[in-house]
This record gives sequence, C-alpha cells and structure tokens, in this order.
Amino acid sequence: LKLSNCWSLLLLDPGPRVRRMAGLFKLAAVQAETEWFDVDAGIEKAVKYIEEAGCAGQQANLIAFGECWLGGYPLYVWAGTPAFAIQFHAAFIQKASLDPDDKADAARIQRLRDAARDNKINLVMGFNLRKGGSVWIAQLMIDSTGEIRFVRRKLKPTHAERTVYAEGDGSDFVVEDVIGLGRVGGLNCWEHLQPQNKLVMFGLQEEIHVASWPAFVVYNGVAYGLSAEANMAVSKVYALEGSCYVLAATCIATKKYRAALQMVVDQLQEAHAAGLAPPVITLDMVPFDLCLTTGGGSASIYGPDGRTLVQSLDANQEEIVYAPGSKMAILACKATADPVGHYARPDVHTLRWNGRKNAAVESSAEQDARGAADGVENISGTE
Repeated sequence: LKLSNCWSLLLLDPGPRVRRMAGLFKLAAVQAETEWFDVDAGIEKAVKYIEEAGCAGQQANLIAFGECWLGGYPLYVWAGTPAFAIQFHAAFIQKASLDPDDKADAARIQRLRDAARDNKINLVMGFNLRKGGSVWIAQLMIDSTGEIRFVRRKLKPTHAERTVYAEGDGSDFVVEDVIGLGRVGGLNCWEHLQPQNKLVMFGLQEEIHVASWPAFVVYNGVAYGLSAEANMAVSKVYALEGSCYVLAATCIATKKYRAALQMVVDQLQEAHAAGLAPPVITLDMVPFDLCLTTGGGSASIYGPDGRTLVQSLDANQEEIVYAPGSKMAILACKATADPVGHYARPDVHTLRWNGRKNAAVESSAEQDARGAADGVENISGTE
C-alpha cells in the first residue's frame, strides 16, 4: 500500500474494540459557545457534548473543549480600558470560576467526572481556576474512569489577560499516560507561541495534544496574530513539530455575550444608585462593538504529519469535529523527526526546565493541618 492509502484506511472507523486492539483511537474537538457567567449551565451543556461523543454516541476516546470554556473567557479585557474591564471582575470570580478544593465546586466538577465515567470517554476542559482572590486560565483532564488526571494553569497570561489572571509555574507542564490513547497533554492559546513550552511538552513524550483556544473575535481584520488563520497554523505546526495529534478546540461568541455583560452593567448601575458602587463605564462608552465581533469558531484536528483531518466548520456553528488516530501514525512520524530524540542535538543546545511548584510563602516548620493555607508550601520534608 502507498502511504497515502494507509492514511485513508484510518478514516474507516472499525469500532472501539478493534480500535483498541490495533492501537487506534477516535478524537473529538468541540466548537461551541459557553453559558457566560454561569458555570452550572455550562457544565450541563458540556455534559450533552460528552454524551454525544461518548460510548453511546460517536464512541470517541477523547473530547476537548476550548480555553476557559466553563464560565467563559473574559473577552471584555480587549474591548476597553482596564477601568472598564475591572468592573466585571467580581461577577467573573463569583460566577465564572471554579476552585476544585471548594466543596460546592467539587460537586460541580463531580458532574463532569460522572459524565466521563458513564460515557467511557476522557476529556480536557478549559476553565477559570480560582484560589483565594486569584484566578488562572486552566485545563482540567478527567479520564474515562472519572478520575482527575491533572489541573494545569497557563504559564503566562497574554497581554491584556494579565489584568485578570495570575501566572502558572513549571509544575503546570503535565503529560499523562492514558489507557487507549497514549501520552496526553495540553496548552492554552498563545502558550503555543513560546518555543520553550513546546520543547518541554515534547520532552515529556507527548503523543496527543489538546490546544484550547478562545473565540477568535478580537480585532478582526486588524490584528492578524489574533486571527483563526494564524492560530490554527500554530496548532498545525505543533502537530508537525511534535509528531503528535493536536485537537484544536475553540469557543464561539454570539450576541449572548454582549447581553451577559449588559446584565452585569445593569446590576452595577443599581448598586451605584444605592451608593454601593462607583459610577459605571457602560458598553456604549467604549469601542466594544468595534473591538469584538461574533463567531470566532475554528475547531480542527491535526495529524502527526501536520495534515488537517477534519472539514472546516462555519465560524458560528456549534458542533463537534471528529477524527480517527493511530499509534502507528505517531511512530511513523517520530521515525523521521523525533524532536527530543534522534533528531535533537543536545550537544549543541539544551533546555533547562524548572518543574518545581512555587508558592508565595514557604515554611520550614510543620504546618498545622487546620491552619495551612493555599499558597503555603512546607519544605521541611514532613507531612
């Protein structure tokens, strides 16, 4: 068989049992709008996609969601001044973020865990991670048994994102060995533009990568670097460079987003009238509709040789794209270009990665179990 014919055979789905025996798997990337400022409703919408992609539906092995999909990505930071954006922060923290250690939020995450287990599918979900008064862009991986495999944070928020989000650290580079798939990892948005990030992930022997992206609706026609075309090219190159599959999951934004922000503005104006809040900067006082358009979806899946494995969706369409994958295809591509193996030159250049988890406060004394706080690390060697 010619190589092109071998690839064509992978498009014929033989079913889950044969896929497992042959080292085949099925991948799913979501393109959809979230329920803005409503984590509970977002989870219920996510469960519907999980059910569609899972064992009773498309029988996919992995489903991926976009950046900050639960609760929503704060597009408003690109649409006005910092003073305009900060007005939404309290609502964002309270309604659009999750703390896995919080009892109520753990119950919400359990809903996703149950859905993954019941539908026998692995998932990577983009969400806003909250700890104390800080929030991070994050990804949550749950395996097909319902176990949490990782919660990772974006290493460096991009430009205006830094007015909302904190930074991750070296411990947020994670690749997990997953039965039926291989080694799975993920990055958010412009983490894919930092070559060092990619090399760390390749060094962890990543085979399947989730690239979580927001809706590409910011400064359309002006900032090409923020466009779907530019960033899907980045996703494609990641697949080719790493000899790995890439699931590029994206969000979309409709008029519902503006309506959700207007609801927050209305609440702030009521608070101001009662003397409980400062004057409000409304959506009409900033170039909101000039900065942000609608649509912005561009979900895709790329093979380890860089080829696009799915048909493009309309930018406004809510849908899941599916593609088959093969361990054989990964190995074939790595046979020609393994970026951290036979195709590397560590005698010429190497990368030093600090994988240590950082904390704002460190104590060499044993922490009282009740008094230990988030952000405090015990380095005494005792539990």
